[in-house]
Amino acid sequence: VSVIDRKLMKMNFESISGCIPLRIGGIHICHPPWFFGKIVYPIMKVIMSERMRKRIKVQSGSEERVLENLKGYGLGREVLPSEIGGDVILDTDSWIQEMKSRGM
Repeated sequence: VSVIDRKLMKMNFESISGCIPLRIGGIHICHPPWFFGKIVYPIMKVIMSERMRKRIKVQSGSEERVLENLKGYGLGREVLPSEIGGDVILDTDSWIQEMKSRGM
């Protein structure tokens, strides 16, 4: 981690985030691997603004606990993918084929 130029990373992140026409209300990271909390997230926090840090929520623990936490943010089972215990079945292969057939 000491060889990473934090100032440069922060500058790059800020310049990119100002160019994306998207307002992020919140990011929920569900069931992250162990190294996310120990390595990745601390580096991300250094380069993010305070406002963005407040919008990122890491959800871990049992499936029921994660679903209950997400429900508190208005994210019920009906809008969550089945991979994390929700009701939405994502079929990315079909979606890609549909987009290709539309010329996208």
